[in-house]
Amino acid sequence: MELKKIEKAILFSSFYIFIFTVLPSLSLWILPPEIQGTIPLIKEYTGIDIRSFIFVMLIVGVILAALSFLKNTASEGSNAYLVAGLTIEMIGFFLASFLLGLGNPLSMGVTIINLNYSSGGTLILDLQLAAILSISILLMSSLKTVMNFLYARKENKNEVL
Repeated sequence: MELKKIEKAILFSSFYIFIFTVLPSLSLWILPPEIQGTIPLIKEYTGIDIRSFIFVMLIVGVILAALSFLKNTASEGSNAYLVAGLTIEMIGFFLASFLLGLGNPLSMGVTIINLNYSSGGTLILDLQLAAILSISILLMSSLKTVMNFLYARKENKNEVL
């Protein structure tokens, strides 16, 4: 295996680790105590659990880093490349849906928050355009991964002949 391939794999894996594990973990420690005290209130009044958001980000970050390392070390014509690439795309779509739905990935961009404060109320966030954009990004990225895979397979077949 080439050294550049391993360097690229480590770089991309490090990116996922930094963005999805280090930054969310540090965000709770860096916040001033006044803001940290409001985190339980946010959960009480809106039902949104910020700590579970960060936990999901940590898990997703580790999985994405492992898959990214696998994808970047495998040859483009291998089944491991295809499976890792498509899984990365699906997990990215899940993460986008999770964030757009404020913890509910099945909401597809329409989030209803019941406010449990004084007289109460309901807040409706309609982010369906962002959800549709996320779906189109998933489809285009998956198509690119499949096309790279098929092209590499075709090139390897021609080299053998």
